[in-house]
Amino acid sequence: MEHVVPGALRRLRATDIISMAGLAAATRGQEHARLGAVQTPRRHLARLSGLVNLSTPVENEATEEESEALPSMPDDHGCYQITVELQGAMRWESTCTCGAPALPLCEHGAALLYEWLAHPGAFVTPDTTRQVPSREEPAEQVTLSPNVRNTTHTTAPSSEPIRAGNPSRANVMLQTQVSVGSLQEILEQLSISELRIVARSHDIVTNTLSKPQIIEALLTSIARPEVIRKSAATLEKQQRQLLAALCLTGSTMTDEELRGLFERFALGQPAHYQRMLSELQARALLFRTSLNSTSISRTIQNGGMVEIGWFVPAEVRSALRVTVPITPYEPPQEDQAESPRMRSMEPGRLLSELLLVARSLDNMSLEGEGDWLEISDVLQAELFGVPGASVSDGAFTIGGTSDAPSEELIERLQQHLPRQKTFLRFALRLLRLAKLLYRDSTGKHIRIQAQVPSYFLDDGCIERARELFALWLKHSSLDELLSLREVGSRLRCRATSLQQPILRPGELEGENEEARRTLLALLAQTSQGQWINFAAFARFVYRLNPLFLQGRQRYFSSPHWWFEQREGRPLKPLHAGDWQHVEYHYLAQCIQGPLYWWGICDIITAPDGKLLAFRLTPQANWLLKGDAPSAEIEQIRQRRLAHVLKVSDSQELLVPVHPSVWPIIETLERFAESQGTRRNSLCYRLTPRALSQALRQGHRVEELVTLLHQIARREPNLAETLKEVSTRIERMHASYGRTRFYTHIPLLEVADNMVLREIEATTTLKEQIVRALNPTTFVLSSEGVAPLIDDLKRRGNTPLVHEGNADETE
Repeated sequence: MEHVVPGALRRLRATDIISMAGLAAATRGQEHARLGAVQTPRRHLARLSGLVNLSTPVENEATEEESEALPSMPDDHGCYQITVELQGAMRWESTCTCGAPALPLCEHGAALLYEWLAHPGAFVTPDTTRQVPSREEPAEQVTLSPNVRNTTHTTAPSSEPIRAGNPSRANVMLQTQVSVGSLQEILEQLSISELRIVARSHDIVTNTLSKPQIIEALLTSIARPEVIRKSAATLEKQQRQLLAALCLTGSTMTDEELRGLFERFALGQPAHYQRMLSELQARALLFRTSLNSTSISRTIQNGGMVEIGWFVPAEVRSALRVTVPITPYEPPQEDQAESPRMRSMEPGRLLSELLLVARSLDNMSLEGEGDWLEISDVLQAELFGVPGASVSDGAFTIGGTSDAPSEELIERLQQHLPRQKTFLRFALRLLRLAKLLYRDSTGKHIRIQAQVPSYFLDDGCIERARELFALWLKHSSLDELLSLREVGSRLRCRATSLQQPILRPGELEGENEEARRTLLALLAQTSQGQWINFAAFARFVYRLNPLFLQGRQRYFSSPHWWFEQREGRPLKPLHAGDWQHVEYHYLAQCIQGPLYWWGICDIITAPDGKLLAFRLTPQANWLLKGDAPSAEIEQIRQRRLAHVLKVSDSQELLVPVHPSVWPIIETLERFAESQGTRRNSLCYRLTPRALSQALRQGHRVEELVTLLHQIARREPNLAETLKEVSTRIERMHASYGRTRFYTHIPLLEVADNMVLREIEATTTLKEQIVRALNPTTFVLSSEGVAPLIDDLKRRGNTPLVHEGNADETE
């Protein structure tokens, strides 16, 4: 049973690690795992354990018996003992010797889980030992990771010698492969002659130094960022560009991918390619590596299937701080005819829009809507073809997913709240992920949680926005991929002989998630506040990584899914023309869609809606880099609105949705009934039912009356209207409980004889009495209840009405 991997470990994804550890800790943990800091990994059922060594890595892996005897090193030595047990979906227990504050997962736990995702075969169970596979026995298949790619293809770099007859000092280095790990571990794998070549480029005299001394001197030199920057500055322009592009793509790339990058950026003649690599290797800026993990590559030798590529050390990347090159865009003059439109989203505006959408959905019918409200990984992964679609060609056309609301619901919602359909689908997904929507007891209507207004408007809404953004990143969907149908691109997937989709659960969602993260990673390295020409930015993305949307498909001999512009012709992203049909529009839709709605980007669009330019806002640092909220965000939250309340002819109170008016909305939530939305504002009505409920909960009417008086002083044009509203509230409060009707049994109850005489004098009560139970309680005729209630309302003596076992209503 030890060999059976529990379901919690099989379903673990990188987004789950980010959700539990946070974006910053997860990023550090991923870097630790990529650098080979996780040592002696072990698994017992669903419990993973190991050492995370952030100091000098060990020379050889310890056997299982030796690792059991290893003591936990002190924290100041940079070695941490970590144990993580997965008990179920998002239920983990972790212990670590780092002494970090109480969190679900620290960065060392994240490193251990990333190591599991990348190399599950490296984790030994208590009754197994590591064995070196023979030539005939293939290596264990491992899971692909975004930064460390493993495949069954052997890709060897070209060994074409450099011409001109002069033996290059870096020629020897092209024959050496090193395993990806820490810089010290990489240098230890080089021969002493290769180390001397690197040392001379750093002006280190090596005549009397041994190999360990050369390595120590190189580590001291490379640890200084100014040395790295000075070395890079002396490179030729094309060499610097190649190094910068490699850093932006994630620092690790196969030889085939790097050669394609070299050609797309037109960095020189093919004969210059090897010379560039040799020069970068000679300066320790680039290494030819095995892209498999350190532990796996040591066990696969003499013909094992190892993917060869190129790697930039972390010290080099952090010292260079590469940014994305941009083409500036000059905003048009506002007075120009048919000029492009500049649009910006106020920080925090998305939260207000989500509240409006939630209130518009409240009590909306769900008949025929399916189960899209229920969050389920199975539902998100379930794909189905367009009804009646033919699979005679061995492929399905993907029409949607079972966790998407129907088009009819979107249209009904659009009637209440005029917004783009793409935004309404985006808003529904966020509300569903935050678990703010549910079905009522009958299952036929949508209801919203009682805490929805405070969730989006109170003092803690800023942090909730960050949590909601992380939730959006974690739970990917097909919305962005399916929306490409609007530009004429169909999403197709291969079918089996039994006419079933060949897609694995979550495969398309994972591709979309990685593409979205690739875009966010590039934007995080882009200058803020500068207008960027979108067409130039898209061309740069194509040259940098044309397969960012279909990256995993290159590992299959026959892709599982693809896009088609017309029947039977798959679009190939490596062709610039085909890339313009899909990936270009994907970038545009992400920037002027979700990223604009989150407030990360301001955009400029042409009159026909085409994206022309964008720029990053201060909110980008807050959401993408985890910085503290900027002063601009806090100022907007405290901004004073011109009008905080409107009163319609039907005695409805309209309140704009903004954090600064939260005290008003909070009071109305207690004393008034919600009537959905009107004119982009929340709508409330003051009714006896809502007033009675507030009084039963212990609230005082004076709170509401005082609030209305304060608004009247602030807005004199509403003084007369608000005075009438206040008078009506006081009259309802004065008559509260004096007259009660029970409609399930025609029954009238009055407070005292004085009230009874008043009612008899102004209504036809005597004609409707069937029997007097006592001096203040009477049985009425069934047809006489409604006229009596109407008479009392017209005279301002609104009674309380009990309908069946329900609460009091108007």
